[in-house]
Amino acid sequence: MLRYIIVSLLFINSSLASQFSFEKMSVIPDFAINFLLESNSEGYYSNLNCQSFIQKLDFYNKNDQLLSENYITIEECEYLYNITNTCLEQGSSKCFDTNNIFKRSCHCD
Repeated sequence: MLRYIIVSLLFINSSLASQFSFEKMSVIPDFAINFLLESNSEGYYSNLNCQSFIQKLDFYNKNDQLLSENYITIEECEYLYNITNTCLEQGSSKCFDTNNIFKRSCHCD
């Protein structure tokens, strides 16, 4: 029975995974290293916060509802900024998968 519950929870968790693709990254006003990532067509956005006491990468829908919350270290924040910036400088978008936000690839699978 316990095995069934654990497998069910894993399936539910993986079914909630989403991919978000962003074409624009900008500094949030009045901050130095807190970034807004935006999708041109989908209406969702992300906040890559490297400045607060607790660093995070959060994903929101167009109604400002939190879809995915990810606590990260300052080193991970720098890594996410760098891979996002590299993709955008190459004229591409940056895709994030909520199951693996550290994936280097620019495009969604």
